[in-house]
Amino acid sequence: MQNFTELYNSIKNPLFNGELLRKLPDYRGKDLYFKLIKQNSKDKHFKDEYDYRENLYALLFNVWKNNILSLSKQQLLDLKQRGSYQGNIYELYDSLSQQDKNVDTYEELQQVFNRFPLVEQYCWYNYFKNNTSFVHVYSRELRAKQEDYMDIKHRLYINPEPNDTYRLLGLFTIEALKEEIPFYYKFDDGIEKKRDDTIVMYASDENLLAYINILQSIGNRFPKLISRCNKPPILTGYIDNWIGYATEPTERMKEKYGSYNNMVTELLEDAINEAYSTIEKRQTTKRWLAKKLNKSSDEIDRIYAILPSKYPNPYLGFISLGCTPDEYMTEVFDKIKPSNFINFNPKIYNYFKKTSVLKALVTLASPQYTNELQSKLKLKEFYSEILYVKDFKSYNKKDCYKKIAKDFNIDFAEICVMGDSYINDILPAQELGCKVILISNKSRNSNIKTVESIEEFIENGGIEKYYE
Repeated sequence: MQNFTELYNSIKNPLFNGELLRKLPDYRGKDLYFKLIKQNSKDKHFKDEYDYRENLYALLFNVWKNNILSLSKQQLLDLKQRGSYQGNIYELYDSLSQQDKNVDTYEELQQVFNRFPLVEQYCWYNYFKNNTSFVHVYSRELRAKQEDYMDIKHRLYINPEPNDTYRLLGLFTIEALKEEIPFYYKFDDGIEKKRDDTIVMYASDENLLAYINILQSIGNRFPKLISRCNKPPILTGYIDNWIGYATEPTERMKEKYGSYNNMVTELLEDAINEAYSTIEKRQTTKRWLAKKLNKSSDEIDRIYAILPSKYPNPYLGFISLGCTPDEYMTEVFDKIKPSNFINFNPKIYNYFKKTSVLKALVTLASPQYTNELQSKLKLKEFYSEILYVKDFKSYNKKDCYKKIAKDFNIDFAEICVMGDSYINDILPAQELGCKVILISNKSRNSNIKTVESIEEFIENGGIEKYYE
């Protein structure tokens, strides 16, 4: 791998995986986090007679010990003055000096720890000690803190068989040390290792390609080792079908979501729920039309494909087919349960609660559906008025906006309309002179204020910020 362009072209985008996308609706519900990280590790079984775990731990300890003992007087003094190892660097050095030979087994390592408690206290992995089964290995710690901190921008995921985890990491560590490449990885040291993120490698822009080159070199030298690897976590980009790639979250995203997997879980859950909502409404509509018009599913598919472009207002489209809006309400919306795909959103709730401006809801949905949806979101109490487009002869939201202006005795210029449909929500409001905010990931023109989501609108300061 020579450059980032070559890397980019080699990564298989998970969103182009048709099989994965077909499965996503099945991931809805509780424990999505664990569903996402345990999809590809259900049949781990390989056992190797040689215990590579002992080999890896011995390697890491020996490297760390020898690097501590190789420190110059000035380097020892610098560590002391910086307060590294809680200011006990000289005591640690003296303890390690009494361990004159390298260890070969995990048992020998434990004997060293028992003999010298200070060594175990400040050993390379205790820098990251936590209550999980993951062990962190950072070359900065192995090299006695004589290395700059890494600016992490990327992640690589590997999902090997249990004992292969230690063998693969041993091979990687030896090559990285030999090439003097800074590295940082963590691995699951639990017994079963039934997660797809058994190995996570953190890389900077400077060392990402070096990581991949080392891993691919190991793959070429030990093809059977790599052939036993399970697939990395879903929704990571695949390199050579056994290395997963993901961009490191920003600090803001880490603060918001906690961990990378939490972030992916929450974002994916929202995407799945939104997709499921759209799919369920579409399928329910098609079944209704097929029955109403006595047409085959193929015929309905062809009709449904052209209807939105010909009639952006769904009511007018169904009327053109001889159906009524009331039928649409009863046969489609009232048969969908919004609680199946909508979750309570505390951010939106808190914004509605603290914002004193008058709020009205204008919707194409049925009263029953709307009531269930707003009850789930706990927002119904905040609306001064809820208007249903089906109750207006024109079936146009413009007449709804006119009624709001009349009911509250306000000018159109005092109204701000937010919606995700330019044709049905924004255009009628613009024609009346209302302020508008379009919810979309594509901006139509610079004259329309656009946000990607209501959450983004709130985070950016809400209505007060957009129309000061």
